[in-house]
Amino acid sequence: MYYENGIGLGCGAFKEYQPKMAEIKRMFVMPEARGKGIAVAILNELEAWAAVSGYESTLLETSVKLESAIALYKKSGYQTIENYGQYVGVESSVCMRKNIN
Repeated sequence: MYYENGIGLGCGAFKEYQPKMAEIKRMFVMPEARGKGIAVAILNELEAWAAVSGYESTLLETSVKLESAIALYKKSGYQTIENYGQYVGVESSVCMRKNIN
């Protein structure tokens, strides 16, 4: 969770997808707080936490409609991959992966 002046403005989490691979989940920043670098801070913290937890890579899913999220992930080093798991065959999903170690 990301707080500013005691107010929660953003959040994110990860869970194990496979041994050594964490899946980034629930990335969100309040609309009024967007454009301030909060998403980057949350993503960086999640990646660092995953790395010290023994994961070597992260992957995630987002919507093709979320162009700003896709741009953020690409800028952060994520590369588009084939849809995985429950997203296989879902045309509205974009899946991405990044090595963190």
